[in-house]
Amino acid sequence: MRNHALILALCILIVLPGASGSSSARASGPHTFAGLEWYTRSEQGAPPSGGYNLWWDGPEAAAFEDTDRDGEADQVTLRTHSDGGTWYSTEMFTSDPVPYGDYCFYVDAALDGLDAALVFGMFLYEDDAHELDIEFSLWGEPDAPNNAQFVVQRGDGKSYAKRFAMAFEGAYSTHCIRWQPDSVVFESYHGHTTAPENRQAIWRYDRSLRAFDAERIPRSGQTTLILNLWLVDGAGDRFAPDLTGASEVAITGITHPAQPPA
Repeated sequence: MRNHALILALCILIVLPGASGSSSARASGPHTFAGLEWYTRSEQGAPPSGGYNLWWDGPEAAAFEDTDRDGEADQVTLRTHSDGGTWYSTEMFTSDPVPYGDYCFYVDAALDGLDAALVFGMFLYEDDAHELDIEFSLWGEPDAPNNAQFVVQRGDGKSYAKRFAMAFEGAYSTHCIRWQPDSVVFESYHGHTTAPENRQAIWRYDRSLRAFDAERIPRSGQTTLILNLWLVDGAGDRFAPDLTGASEVAITGITHPAQPPA
């Protein structure tokens, strides 16, 4: 097992992105990763993308690895976690809103081997009607033809989406949301690169689409960045998944407007 240093987590009460109404839930942090400040979600709640899950904020669920001990994690590993027969999912979110721009997530996990019971999400979230998602999941169906989707949430239980199948060549992949007030471009690539020849999927949500609705695009300064790994059928002690595939995802970096690529 790799050694890792955990950044000190302080337990606080805050209003979480996606929490219903104005109720508060427990989260821990701050953690620093990719030049941003993050908190990890705890206790009960529903992830912004759906389902009923319990949340764990300890190192068993979200490991912030600071290998060079400079006070900033250089990798985060998200895991599902069982404690005494109760299953927990994990979610991390930025403490402050983020601006329009390009967000690229560098992942070290063969996401085509992710267990069918799990969903890995990378997204920008203002509220349930203003949400941009990149999600990898078989949604509980091991033989499903597609394992990924780009999504613009509508807030009425429906969404605009492009579903696709991505077969991985090794564990490295890069996924981008290029977010502007009047358009969004989603992209997925093999490797830790955004070279055009490595691009595996692209979807443009803009005025070229007949169903385009600019009102569904989240607003700059009111939107948080979220990463999560959660169970399709819910967690807790009422559901015991039989995980036979991969159940952890490592994120090795994020590029964003405040920290452009070197």
